[in-house]
Amino acid sequence: MNINMVKTQMASIKFWMSGEIQSEVDDKFDATWKVIEAELNQCVEGKNYGEGLKEWAFIAIILKPGFDEYYPEIKRYRKKKREVEFRLKIDYKEFLKGNAEANLKLFAQSVLRSFSLMREMNIKNFDLERLTNDVSQCLSRYLDHR
Repeated sequence: MNINMVKTQMASIKFWMSGEIQSEVDDKFDATWKVIEAELNQCVEGKNYGEGLKEWAFIAIILKPGFDEYYPEIKRYRKKKREVEFRLKIDYKEFLKGNAEANLKLFAQSVLRSFSLMREMNIKNFDLERLTNDVSQCLSRYLDHR
C-alpha cells in the first residue's frame, strides 16, 4: 500500500527591521533592533497565522525634531506580496538619553502600536488577534520594566 504524504507549508511570518535614524543614536539603535527582531522571529517561528500575511517590515524613524517632519509615519499593506510596512516615529530625545532597557521598551511599544494600526487594514485569511497575543507575550518583559 502506498501512502502519499503531503507536506504542509507553514504560513509563518518573517519580521524585519530597519531605520531612518540620526547618527548619534546609531549604536543604540543597532543594539535595540537586533534584540527585538530576533525575539519576534523566534516567537512566531513555526506558527501558522494564516496565508494573508507573510512579511512584517518595521522602519523606525528616530530623527531630531525638524528633520522628522520630512519622514511621515506610514502604514501600508501590499496584498499581492502579503506584506505590511510600518514607518513609525520613536522619540529621538528619549531614545538618545535612554539606557538599553528604556530603548527596548520604546521599541516594544512602537512594535505593539503597529499591531493596533494593522487592525485598520482588514487583512483577510490572517489571525491578527493570535499574532498580537503571541507578540505581546513575547515582548512583555521589556514593557514590564519601569
